[in-house]
Amino acid sequence: MHYSFDLSIGQLLDDPHSRKVFERNVPQLLHHPMLKMARGFRLRDIEKYASQVGISQQTIAKIRKELDALNRK
Repeated sequence: MHYSFDLSIGQLLDDPHSRKVFERNVPQLLHHPMLKMARGFRLRDIEKYASQVGISQQTIAKIRKELDALNRK
């Protein structure tokens, strides 16, 4: 799998490697009441709403960097 913001939330959370990125950086997302609905959305599409659920742009950048690093393994 090529990890990127073009994958859906569901795809990223179903993969054990990318799920760890979210567990480290946004553990609150894994228990968010809207997660089930958001699973079909691409991460890129919902990135602009991150601040509404308390996720900073710094955290978004860190997630992007860690997903990119997974592609180099």
